[in-house]
Amino acid sequence: MRRSRLLLFIALWIGIFGQKGWSQSLPIQTTQPVKQIEEFLKRFYYEQTPDQRPLTTDSLRALYPRRAYLLSLFDAKDSRRTTQPSYKQAIDTFVTELSEAEEKPDDLYANVLAETPFRASYRGKAETLTVFWQMTHIGRAQGWRMVGLDAPFLTASTDTSKAPLSGDTTQRATRPLTLSPNTHETSFLEFHRVIKQGHDLRLLLSDSLSQTGVGRTFIEAVRQRELRLIETERVSLFIPTKSGWIVRVDEFSRDNENSGWLISDLYGTRSPSRLPPELATLVRIRP
Repeated sequence: MRRSRLLLFIALWIGIFGQKGWSQSLPIQTTQPVKQIEEFLKRFYYEQTPDQRPLTTDSLRALYPRRAYLLSLFDAKDSRRTTQPSYKQAIDTFVTELSEAEEKPDDLYANVLAETPFRASYRGKAETLTVFWQMTHIGRAQGWRMVGLDAPFLTASTDTSKAPLSGDTTQRATRPLTLSPNTHETSFLEFHRVIKQGHDLRLLLSDSLSQTGVGRTFIEAVRQRELRLIETERVSLFIPTKSGWIVRVDEFSRDNENSGWLISDLYGTRSPSRLPPELATLVRIRP
């Protein structure tokens, strides 16, 4: 009898007091590679399971505890998680805070940023062009807009004698406002196309970027067809949260479940990581 009462007490203690913290440390059910960014976002905000079932029932939430589910979205091969205490602490704090918060934006892609280094050729010379993007709404349309450039080779002005006047409307039809909102899933191939065709990109650049020397030089280099993209080296996305954390997401190709789009870096409270300067002025990072 005494043994039975002891077992009953232990069971009740686990069920009543230990359910929240203990379940979050349990391993989750078998997960799957994260094949698309939208799939990552829905897991990140605790909206669906790896097999795309809505996480709306207690039974499913028990199979995928919030904390463990978030941790499964980090790159498991990142050695900093075990060798760099400050980064490990930042992850622990982030996961704890996001697990306890009901943070679900109305628009999953709102203010998402991207960094895309390209292998390029400028006037016949091999160069690296890095473009920074922001998911933007213009009217009812949504898409990627250029907000930053890292291109040291574009310091010198090109010949602007053939540049159209600011009021010219002859090329208005070929002035893209944004790139399509899913072009990141195809390594920004749409950007390769508009560069190749020599489009007038003045409206694709943010107002502040278009007024910089590198922005103006870039626009003219594209118009004069002096710049050619060869290959997209990678696509990195930066996802800001309402609480001020920012996660960087990269695609990992490997033959296990911890693959696809995963968190490769974290920016926020006491994290040793720093955002690229071209993006740091666009978002509010948790102090």
